[in-house]
Amino acid sequence: MTQSTSLRALLAKDRNFRWLLGGAIVSAMGDQFSLIALPWLVLQVSGDTLALGVVLATMSIPRALFVLLGGALVDRHSARRVLLIAQGANMLLLFGLAGLVLSGMLQLWMIYVFALGIGVSTAFSIPSGSAIVPQVVAAADLPVANRAMMGVMQLSLFVGPSLAGVLIALFSDGASGGAGQTRGIGLAFLFDGASFALSVLALTRLAMAARSGDRPPQRASMIQTIAEGVRYVVRDGKLATSFVYGSAIAFCASGPIQVAMPVLAGQLTQGASAFGILVGAFGAGSILGTIVSGARPDFRAGNVGRTMLLIDFIIGALFMGFGQINALWQGAAILLGCGTLFGYLQSIVYNWTQQRVQPQMLGRVMSVIMFMMMVITPLSTAVSGALLRSVAPGTLFAASGALVIVIVLVAMLATSMPTLSDLSAEPPAGEPQA
Repeated sequence: MTQSTSLRALLAKDRNFRWLLGGAIVSAMGDQFSLIALPWLVLQVSGDTLALGVVLATMSIPRALFVLLGGALVDRHSARRVLLIAQGANMLLLFGLAGLVLSGMLQLWMIYVFALGIGVSTAFSIPSGSAIVPQVVAAADLPVANRAMMGVMQLSLFVGPSLAGVLIALFSDGASGGAGQTRGIGLAFLFDGASFALSVLALTRLAMAARSGDRPPQRASMIQTIAEGVRYVVRDGKLATSFVYGSAIAFCASGPIQVAMPVLAGQLTQGASAFGILVGAFGAGSILGTIVSGARPDFRAGNVGRTMLLIDFIIGALFMGFGQINALWQGAAILLGCGTLFGYLQSIVYNWTQQRVQPQMLGRVMSVIMFMMMVITPLSTAVSGALLRSVAPGTLFAASGALVIVIVLVAMLATSMPTLSDLSAEPPAGEPQA
């Protein structure tokens, strides 16, 4: 009740946050359409799971290469300006991709080109999107604003994939590989491009307040600016440990989710609709987890670190069960549970990280997080695509779940993860330990 009242009050008093939240809603919804459409497009054009893995890797690699530069630009200039340019580039790319798909002129090599372009633009939108909220709302309103933004993402995960799956199925005539089969996919990309256009409009109406300490005190070179962000994370052992641990978990989980899930959905005989339902179930769970986090923000299994370990252990076990499903409802039920745990964990970890980092370093630190994840993700998707040539999707999910459990046990026994505490129990980064 408190969260809802506080959110209404924030929306009522803060015009800037209304524009930011509105733009985030339409953009997040559009992203889910492309999330469903892109892997389905590759499978329709090529029928090759390795090609799917390589396309996803082609989009992920430039994100990893340029995300540190994106974070440095955010800290040197303006999160709004960087986000505006990145969203505009995504809009043009998606409109172009939609046009080629709908005209029947698309070839596989073109998908690689668009994946590369989308990866580059996303490298700049991720750190700017992560850093813009503290620059829009007052510090006292930050927890409520963060929960609202994360709630938007989780809601889009729930609603968007199902709508995308229905759209693709509705406008496809079932002729394998034909123009009718890809018509719905092209419309999904068109919808995403339109969502970016609306997001750009919202950002142009956003007025950023000047705040002291938001910019670096000296005009260092871009390399020096990036290096400062890396050193900041390395010096803070708690941040560094959690980032490395998260990257290891991502390697085991991201590839199967992005590559094996659409293949598994196809084996369940319901195609894009089944894929949308599975992703939507995860999104529904994420909404529930975010709601639980807002209602019980101080609930922990001891501390933040032990909570992360416990939740990841359970998710690993659920992944192993996901490998044994033979019906759509079973997969949806397991992903609902995974999403609930993920939504809760994401909320508390995101707030912990954002509050721990000094405001003038936030863009660079968030870009370091993304860099570590994005180096791992393309490797995971490429490996998963190659493995699916010789193993079943269920086997890949079972193996990835087992690896997640092994990583959790190693982190619990051999790292400082179990000692990762809430900020109320330790000084923020950069302050001397007692």
